[in-house]
Amino acid sequence: MSSTHHFVDLTNHISYEASVAVILLCCKKRILYPYLRLISILGWRPLFFSAVEPPLSIRCSNTLYLAFIMGIMLTGHFLEYAACHSDVLYGRESPKFLHMLPSFFHIGAYLTVLYYSRKPESERLETLMERVFLQSSRNAGWLILHQKLMKQLRNFFVFCMIWVCVSFSMRLMHYLWYESVYKHAWMCDYDWPATSGNLALTIVRLACSIWNDLVCAAIVTTYSVHCQLNISYIRNLCTILRERRIPIQEFFERVEESRSFIDYLNGDQAVGISFLMMNLFCRTGVFLIALLHPPAGAYFSWKATFVLTLCTISCISLIAVNLKQALALTGVCKELRNIGHEMKSMYKPLTIATDNERDDLDSLLLYTSSLDMEAKLLQIPVKSSYLSSMMISFTVILLLSAQFGYINF
Repeated sequence: MSSTHHFVDLTNHISYEASVAVILLCCKKRILYPYLRLISILGWRPLFFSAVEPPLSIRCSNTLYLAFIMGIMLTGHFLEYAACHSDVLYGRESPKFLHMLPSFFHIGAYLTVLYYSRKPESERLETLMERVFLQSSRNAGWLILHQKLMKQLRNFFVFCMIWVCVSFSMRLMHYLWYESVYKHAWMCDYDWPATSGNLALTIVRLACSIWNDLVCAAIVTTYSVHCQLNISYIRNLCTILRERRIPIQEFFERVEESRSFIDYLNGDQAVGISFLMMNLFCRTGVFLIALLHPPAGAYFSWKATFVLTLCTISCISLIAVNLKQALALTGVCKELRNIGHEMKSMYKPLTIATDNERDDLDSLLLYTSSLDMEAKLLQIPVKSSYLSSMMISFTVILLLSAQFGYINF
């Protein structure tokens, strides 16, 4: 009988370990590997990867592909600028740096992500994913937690694809309704064919613009995935501590590991998303000014209003996703700081059996109370109080501008 019971326990243990391994492998196939393919297509990771020293042909192919990607981005920004500021190309107006600033922010975001993606520390995403799944396996409902986390990570990729499709639809409607904007009349000075040339430029401009939008969505997805993994890591760590499934000393080690992950997020990943946030804020401001304070003598039809509104919503949606993830990460960091007080209140002095348990609880309280971990964007801590102050200030400025007649609703 005892051998039978021993065999059953061993089988359950093996089944549990096998289930964790299968779920981890499934998450890599559904989340990690598609993500790595996406960043390879965007040029942030070598397109042709080799475990050993790659030959010259592979290095040249990767360099040429990266140059091709940069050419697509620069072409898209140039055609966007040329369509809106043709007087600059004719020489009747000097170029203004302010008009090119959003494009510089976008290219800066891409180059920043490229730089940090090529560093050895970029492999931390795979390490963090393995830590999250292995640590959550110590929870009672580990299987449900794994499935929930996979669904959350997959939702970010779905949102990325939906946003790019909406952006393409928006640009296509803009072209169909306002074809004259896309005619690039400045090319006629160089004997460019009027019909075929404009059509070719239109297709190139649309393709390059969609590529640039894909870069925006990919940067947001990368940051959101990192945030969500850190959120799950800290939340699961607090849960297994409440359930007394982890020793205090191991808990301290896991918190320090989490601190390194968040420092990497705030120090490396947040730089690219900060540049992109400045680009999105610039674009959102332009769309809002065009909607609320159109040029003198201009009248927007319902089509123009619809396109501008859709542009504004698309930019705000990316900003909202970033802020939501950063706020959620700051929230779980606050929960981690309070876990010491919570554990101290759960165990009254009469229920503490030994002096070692009392010392462990005191050490836990001192350690967690001194933690300083939070999400940062633009090197500014993301807190709900800061966002509330910004929203109140923006609302007051908007209402005052309406009162003085600077904008019209």
